[in-house]
Order: sequence, then structure tokens, then C-alpha cells
Amino acid sequence: MHYMNQANAHNATQDTTMQDSATHDTATKATQDTAPLKGITVIDWTQVQSGPSCTQMLAWMGADVIKVEKVQGGDPTRNEMNDVDGSYSLYFLQLNANKKSITLNMRDPEGKKSLAELLKKADVFVENIGPGDV
Repeated sequence: MHYMNQANAHNATQDTTMQDSATHDTATKATQDTAPLKGITVIDWTQVQSGPSCTQMLAWMGADVIKVEKVQGGDPTRNEMNDVDGSYSLYFLQLNANKKSITLNMRDPEGKKSLAELLKKADVFVENIGPGDV
């Protein structure tokens, strides 16, 4: 008898978890539909911590964030402080979740042209690249 109660409690827990998951999915969809920055496009030409933190908050609020990285190596934190072999650093992943990412060679005219085209369609441009670092 005691075993059956545990089994029933376990099944009830599973049902609740499945209901919570369905509720979470519905809430997530509703949040995405009503996100305050939904429909805003942000070009994120930032690196390391301050810029990616800023654009991460914009992504959390529903903005479509497009991260621009250099062709060789990308954001410096992508491969620094690796916590897990075979993966990018968790630090990088945390600050750049919910973003799209492209690489552009800004020393090449085509790279500059591509950035100019992105900027024409953007609502916000965030950058923290040092002078001469392009």
C-alpha cells in the first residue's frame, strides 16, 4: 500500500511538472508577444563585458540583437576562460545568449558594405571597439 502511494505521488508530481511546463511555454510565448522591445533591431558591435551586458538586456526585453564579430577569433571572451572542453567559455555564452551572430572583416570593403547595410535596417547601434582596433 505504501509503495502505491509513492507511485501515485510520483505520477502526480510528473503530471504537475508537465502542466507547469505547458504553463511555462504559454507564458514564454505571451511574454515574447508582448516584449517591450519586440520588433526593435539592435546591431551589437561590442566585446568583453560592458557592451555584451548592455545588449543582453535588450535581447531579454525582446529586441532582435545581431552581434558583429571579427572573422579571426570573434569576441575575445569566446575562447578565453573555457570552462568546458570543446565549448565556448560559459562567460561568453551567458553574455551572448538570445543573439544572432555574424562575422565581418572590417578591413575589407565588402565587410564595411555589409555593416552599412545592417545599420540601414537597425533601430539601435551599440559599439565599444577601441580606436584603431577595427
